[in-house]
Amino acid sequence: MEASASKCPKCGTNLNWSADAGPFCPSCGWKEAAPPSQSGLVAPAAVIASEPPEGFNWGAFFVPFWWSIGMRLWTWAIVLFVVPLVGTIVGIALYSHGPGRGGVLGALILPVTGPLFYLCAGIYLGAVGNRMAWKSRPFSSVAEFRATQRVWAMLGAILFILAIALFFLGGGRIRNRLREFRHQRMEQRDQGDQPMRPFRRFR
Repeated sequence: MEASASKCPKCGTNLNWSADAGPFCPSCGWKEAAPPSQSGLVAPAAVIASEPPEGFNWGAFFVPFWWSIGMRLWTWAIVLFVVPLVGTIVGIALYSHGPGRGGVLGALILPVTGPLFYLCAGIYLGAVGNRMAWKSRPFSSVAEFRATQRVWAMLGAILFILAIALFFLGGGRIRNRLREFRHQRMEQRDQGDQPMRPFRRFR
């Protein structure tokens, strides 16, 4: 601590100086105000950067499974993979048994665990995806985050259109194969033959 020729603005006493506190008055205790970075104040840019950007995430809506992998949301990626897979297997197995409760249940499981599940997941992730992605994957700035999400939105739109086109082009053929397989199972059951193994028709 060393003396200074400066005077205290409150009492006129010579100020002392400290490496930690800066100029201070030994008589009345006056101290020089610290700069904003040392007084606990945060610059507006830092406040903005700490908040996730608002808006609907179209990449998460169009391709929720692939977007979840890209944003390192592993739990969502597993759910989006397992639920449609299990639903498809169980739905086809039940539907192939022919008319009855099993067939009706299988016909309901297939769309519920497939397109409807993906639609609901896409809407939810689109609404909260920005906040989830901001927390799970590091971004250096809001600009980088927005640029990344724009790429996912464009890529997702392209893949979504291709998926819709493939569904309309191949969906009818898949439904016909399912009906054919179901009809064969019913004929074998009526004739007393040993039933076919599930999914053999699709190999």
